[in-house]
Amino acid sequence: MTNTNDWIYNARQWNGKVLYGGGMESSTLKIEYKKFNSFLKDYIKTLSRKWIFLRMANTYNKGTFLDFSIKVYDLPKELKARGEVVFSGVNSEGIKGVGIKLEFEEDTEKYLEKNIPVNVKEKYGEVWGERICTLIEEE
Repeated sequence: MTNTNDWIYNARQWNGKVLYGGGMESSTLKIEYKKFNSFLKDYIKTLSRKWIFLRMANTYNKGTFLDFSIKVYDLPKELKARGEVVFSGVNSEGIKGVGIKLEFEEDTEKYLEKNIPVNVKEKYGEVWGERICTLIEEE
């Protein structure tokens, strides 16, 4: 995720993702993936493993709970999750932000388990889709 420093109506955008938040007083963050590929990359690398790191100039304190509303292009359902800040500060790569332990709501979890493999195979074909799904299953 490359930080472009472009603010769009109280939103920060990273490689096709837009992170909304009403400031530190808000406990709900909205993330919008403009491309399914961007979501899939994050899902394989972090989200399916129940964590996410968000670059932020202002950070939340450890132990803070945040609600997430995630919209993904090509997925008709808005994804819901709740996370706890487990890291706040500068990471090993020198990036300031927060590390969040994430849990999808039960219906979102079931939706993802059922629909991600279907969407991946439709988008990339059976052979590549199967390989990508194997990456998702590795934890």
